[in-house]
Amino acid sequence: MLRSNPEIFHLRRLYISQKLAGDISIRDNQHHYIRNVMRMVPGDNIRVFNEDQGEYLATIKNVGKKDTILEVGELLCAPQPQDHQIILLVPPLSKERMHWIIEKATELGVTKIIPIITDRTDIRKVNMEKLESYVIDAAEQSERLSIPSLEPLLPLKEAITALEKQNSDLSIIAAVARIDAQIAIEVLQDSKNKDVAFVIGPAGGFSDEEKTWLCDEKDNVTAVSLGRNILRVETAASYLLSLHNAFH
Repeated sequence: MLRSNPEIFHLRRLYISQKLAGDISIRDNQHHYIRNVMRMVPGDNIRVFNEDQGEYLATIKNVGKKDTILEVGELLCAPQPQDHQIILLVPPLSKERMHWIIEKATELGVTKIIPIITDRTDIRKVNMEKLESYVIDAAEQSERLSIPSLEPLLPLKEAITALEKQNSDLSIIAAVARIDAQIAIEVLQDSKNKDVAFVIGPAGGFSDEEKTWLCDEKDNVTAVSLGRNILRVETAASYLLSLHNAFH
């Protein structure tokens, strides 16, 4: 049975970080999901996946009080490493808006998400466990085999400086409003086949000092305009990621 079989796509998917071989035990939230939400029973099939091993067909062997036993079967899809890094730096938002942006970023192929603190960031803490659950849910729904990595909350300058040290060839693109900057679509056409990081500012935009640092003092950063309208954080992120996907 291959992943291209239409019947396969009707099966639920679970991201499982442990080794996908033989019998595996799942507990806690995933066990609760199978037992109490989906009410699955022994003999039911499910898809399990992770970035290292790909996706497998699995059969439920037993649903107990504390765990579910799955028997991992045939390989449905081999691992598919992404050719290039797509990194999103974004300030924390309210719970609903953060859920939305994490979900869409995962669907659009982001490989790493870094929450950042800027001068005008209102929310200055994040629930990493909750963000992890958003990422996994979106990967399961969108047929991704990998999940984006999540970095801890960092100040804007510290986050960008760290990325530059890790990858000197990284193309860093910052959405900066109310300045004379290149149109985003022009810059993204030139970033084909490159690792790229998108930097999104908070509501109210970057401060003047941050704009100067991004636009004038950082050689690796390209400031771009997203048009005449001022976009919300999640809209700006989705716009840039969608444009990037259109050229790759």
